Amino acid sequence: MKCNEILGKWPRAIGFSRAILLMLFLGNAPWTHAHGVIGISEIIHVNPLILDPSLDQMTVSGKVVDENGIALPGTSVLEKGTTNGVSTDFDGNYTITVNPGSTLVFSYIGFLKKEITVGSSTNIDVQMAVDASNLDEVVVIGYGTQKRAEVTNAVSQVEGVVLKQTPAISVSNSIAGQIPGVFAVQGSAAPGFDDADLRVRGSSSFGSAPVLYVIDGVANRDPDNLNRIDPNDIESLTVLKDASAAIYGAQSAGGVILVTTKRGKVGDPEFSYNFDHGFSRPISKPNTANALQYMGIINSADELDGRSPTFSDAQINLFLAGERVSSDWWDELIGGQVLEQQRHSLNVRGGSERVKYFGSIGHAKQGGLLIGDDKTALKQYNVRSNIDMNISENLDLKLDLHARRKYTQTAQGGGADGAIGGALGSTSPLLPPFIDGNTKQPGEGFSQLNPAARVTGPGYNRYTSDVVNSTLSFDWKTPWVVEGLSVKGFAAYDQWYNYNKSFNTTWTYWELDSEGNAVERQSREVEPVGLTQTFSQSNQLTLNARIEYERRLGEDHDIKAFVAYEQSETKRNNFLAGRLGYDSFQLDELFAGSPDRSNWLTDGSASETARQNYFGRLSYGYKSKYLFQFNFRYDGSDTFPKENRFGFFPGASIGWRISEESFMPENLFTDLKLRASWGILGNDRVSQFQFLQSFGFPAALPGNVGGYVIGGEDVTVLVPGVAANPAITWEKTENLDIGLEGTMFNGKFSFVLDYFRQRTTDILAARNSSIPSTFGIIPPSENIGEFKNQGIDGQLAFKFANTKDFNLGLTLNATYAKNELVFRDQVPPPEGSEFQNLEGRPATSILVYKTKGIYRTQADLDNNVNYAGAGLGNLIFEDLNGDGTINSDDRYAFDSKSYPGLQYGFNVTAGFKGLDFSMLLQGQAEVMKPFTNTFNSGASGNGLAYAADNSYTLDNTDAVLPRVLRNGTLDSNPFEADFWYRDASFLRIKQMQLGFTLPDKIYGSLRNSIQSFRIYVSATNILTIYDAMSEFDLGDPEFRSTNGAGFPQLSTISLGFNVTF
Repeated sequence: MKCNEILGKWPRAIGFSRAILLMLFLGNAPWTHAHGVIGISEIIHVNPLILDPSLDQMTVSGKVVDENGIALPGTSVLEKGTTNGVSTDFDGNYTITVNPGSTLVFSYIGFLKKEITVGSSTNIDVQMAVDASNLDEVVVIGYGTQKRAEVTNAVSQVEGVVLKQTPAISVSNSIAGQIPGVFAVQGSAAPGFDDADLRVRGSSSFGSAPVLYVIDGVANRDPDNLNRIDPNDIESLTVLKDASAAIYGAQSAGGVILVTTKRGKVGDPEFSYNFDHGFSRPISKPNTANALQYMGIINSADELDGRSPTFSDAQINLFLAGERVSSDWWDELIGGQVLEQQRHSLNVRGGSERVKYFGSIGHAKQGGLLIGDDKTALKQYNVRSNIDMNISENLDLKLDLHARRKYTQTAQGGGADGAIGGALGSTSPLLPPFIDGNTKQPGEGFSQLNPAARVTGPGYNRYTSDVVNSTLSFDWKTPWVVEGLSVKGFAAYDQWYNYNKSFNTTWTYWELDSEGNAVERQSREVEPVGLTQTFSQSNQLTLNARIEYERRLGEDHDIKAFVAYEQSETKRNNFLAGRLGYDSFQLDELFAGSPDRSNWLTDGSASETARQNYFGRLSYGYKSKYLFQFNFRYDGSDTFPKENRFGFFPGASIGWRISEESFMPENLFTDLKLRASWGILGNDRVSQFQFLQSFGFPAALPGNVGGYVIGGEDVTVLVPGVAANPAITWEKTENLDIGLEGTMFNGKFSFVLDYFRQRTTDILAARNSSIPSTFGIIPPSENIGEFKNQGIDGQLAFKFANTKDFNLGLTLNATYAKNELVFRDQVPPPEGSEFQNLEGRPATSILVYKTKGIYRTQADLDNNVNYAGAGLGNLIFEDLNGDGTINSDDRYAFDSKSYPGLQYGFNVTAGFKGLDFSMLLQGQAEVMKPFTNTFNSGASGNGLAYAADNSYTLDNTDAVLPRVLRNGTLDSNPFEADFWYRDASFLRIKQMQLGFTLPDKIYGSLRNSIQSFRIYVSATNILTIYDAMSEFDLGDPEFRSTNGAGFPQLSTISLGFNVTF
């Protein structure tokens, strides 16, 4: 072997010590040279760097930008032929130590790779050029990837770095306004229960058709879906919105969201530590009535009813004189409290051509919001390892491991907020939350339900969830069989454990005795005193094998294809144990409960599900101009009987890259593509074994064991349940999409616009309306329902740069969807009452009374058709069927718009030298919320200040609201009159972040160790710019309930930093 070949293969010789080792190893052994035999001294002479450590290495730094001078963060900078590499920081800067004369390789997704030989200069700035053959990013699709230019389906992708701009503990709360085609609605901010409801293009069924979540290629592997993944682990999030989802067949009707986690890359180990500390406060509060408003409106209602006033003048005068003070439960329970949250994340990535790795550990936590609340808590721990191994030239293996523990606790009472939120908006302002303002002495509250006392009691609800995911996958290329052929597959094993513990106790509250002294009292048993523990475990095994073929034939034909087999099996079991009768609350274990077996509770169950699937995809491109794709899935599910167990779900799409045609003007469109897709998606996520006759034990009446009396004795027997339906089969959604997308002006402007139409048939629903209950059976679900949904979604994006130190990006996206219930079993309305037909209307339609106005005078009562109990101040309803009577037959189909039909987001990003800025405006429309003016004299009878001031009274007959709602009249239920439903559109600043990356010179002697150090301040839910219901002072428009009660939406300010080394 030649001497220079030996030295060329010796990686990164680093100084005199290696030269000594080399000499010891070689000794005086002769080595063959092209011109004869040489000794060790000649070898040393060939490479003087070995003997001279001062010439060993050099440090090179610079900045990487695109053609417009915009920094390219995350660009890979690699010393060619070695594992020595770094990535550019947020501003595109890099620093790397290399051998003189080596070659640096710069690579970035969507740009041409660039190689530069290191000379004597220690500063190398690089401008990358767009790769016309690899436009935009690589897009993750089902069971593979495609270049953006090749995609013929409606697929949206967002990078993990975008999701991190919103430092939410639940990833789903970082999605609103970020992705066209995805609706995200958050219903609670309670720690551990704050996940948003995500829907792809709205609703595709009036039944259950949830989004399918696929994490690193495996479906249904996490019970928390994507919500509890550490956002620092996410590489990208992709949404399959059209027929592309058909590759997942039986579970794809609600759309598919693919989560791809980070993987290793060639280079030295690169560590990154992220820290975020947030301080949260309610973004707004419901403005509830004070004591005078509360007493005044209730006395006014008494006057309308002809009753004596509930509150005497003497009671009212105490508040007027200041001798008693009105309580604002919201302010006094929350006070100046903040809910704190933290996230720590440490990850490392690197590797060689043979082995690449990514690893991470993380921790997140949140606390309580109420004064004295040491119960409410969320703690999460996660660890991940993704390893890629190149075993040989043709064989690659991947081993992925992930584990997470989530611990959530609430105060006793159940629910997401431990039965606390409701008290904030409804408790009487006459009752004090604390005795004389002493937060150590909570008062009784309504019926001894003061949440300030509950959170200090010994009772609790604890939820512990453990998730373990593992995947071993392989990629075996077989060029000796057919060029371009490979065999791929994976085995994934996922296990979930849940351990929940609920301890119900009494608690201590305080009240004043007859002498005005605070005395301690014990509450009543609101919930039966006792302990309940539940344990459940589930495991899922997924096996996948596929044969792939990828080849370019000649210069014009690109073919990609695969066929695959996959099966999954899930097993679940759970048990429950509980006891009542605890004499002491110091020992919260089962054995400490009552020994009386009548106070014991046990239960348990088990279930299994299985799926078997055959599927594939064929992609063809001619001259990268005319594109075609076909995919199919033949799915089998144990949910259905054997003869209906398998369903076929095809999908096809075409694309025309108009920009590649010769008739298109040059330098206008970088890319312009027209595409269309069609497919059938399936849904098997319905109750199992509906094709079998079910049996069960009859429900017992109070004081009865249930069953029958035979021979004078109670006998428990099995009785038939829901009737069997042996013909039950798949729900199917036909999906059509037409899209136009393009980039212009060398990538400065881009757009995507899609029209979609979905029609779902064979929806499972029971004929509970058309089959009378006297028929003698419980009707089964049948494939009779029909539903359709259509709309548009799209995105516009601008990128602008004045100089290489400044960049600006603007992105606007929106999604609009409107659905229609085509058929669902219902009793046909009688002739003349077609207005009650729910078919042909949106799925959120309900039957309500149509409001004409308010009975303001006796003349209104005399000149209208009235219902029983109608009086002054009540709502006037229309007699729609004209029968001279107001009853349920006069209700009409009304779209309550309980879920938004339009969501949108406007994202701004900017950078100037070391500064970076981002802001997201997010809003929604085509949505309604109901509100009420309910008040009563009970301790939980408070309502809104707006309602107290604007409800009908004998002194305010021109009020905009009817009289205070009272029981016994048709208008006493606010959900049964259209009057109470109001537009709930809003626009808010969802997220804003300002960051600064420290310049290299600050690092001093650590310059070679620290690649970047960035600090930032971030805020979420900062300001509501527009709120259509703002006049009612109901609180946050997204969380809004009828009277503003509930755990509030939070505005969070976070401080954090990221260091890469």
